[in-house]
Amino acid sequence: MLFNSKKLRQLRMDKGYSLAQMARLLYVKTGLKVTRNCVSLWEKGKNFPSLKSLMALAVFYEKGIEFFFK
Repeated sequence: MLFNSKKLRQLRMDKGYSLAQMARLLYVKTGLKVTRNCVSLWEKGKNFPSLKSLMALAVFYEKGIEFFFK
């Protein structure tokens, strides 16, 4: 299975969050501390979220982890 970075970007864009807002909100809602650059790299497919990060993204967006994979 491959991580689908486009889905992650689309979710953020649909909510109207900037990269910085996304990073800040992830920390507030899930305790995951990441930078805007980290989120950007995930969305560009240049880096991939760890399992802990995937779990936080799933909680944040109220999706199952499998949603982020092709």
